[in-house]
Amino acid sequence: MLLTRITTIELRRKLTLVFVGIGLIGLWLLFRSYNPYEYDFYPHCPIYVTTGYKCPGCGTQRALHFLTNFELSKSLQENFLMIVSIPYLLFGFILEYLPTSGFRETVRNRLYGWTAAWVALGLIICWWVVRNMI
Repeated sequence: MLLTRITTIELRRKLTLVFVGIGLIGLWLLFRSYNPYEYDFYPHCPIYVTTGYKCPGCGTQRALHFLTNFELSKSLQENFLMIVSIPYLLFGFILEYLPTSGFRETVRNRLYGWTAAWVALGLIICWWVVRNMI
């Protein structure tokens, strides 16, 4: 019974990785092939449409398009915070799938705990204010 439970969990984790990988490849192809400036099927930001102010996520689709086409400077101009947060998010995803150890738990608690969440929220709010002042 225990052996079956362990293999089921392992299978679920592996399937999750496969489906996330397929989804990321699909998004990469979408953003690489279709420029948000030229196609209207991308959703528009409701905050920007109603208020005229950019939210923290405004420009993410354009930034991803430029990033997938290896135009880093244009990507950073569209949404700096999103681009610089990609390594942090990827590291957190990879950390989740590493074998459980004391090191993993220490890093996870320090970089992805409650304090980190509050710091991230503060950075997002600061980015929201600053990008509308520029």
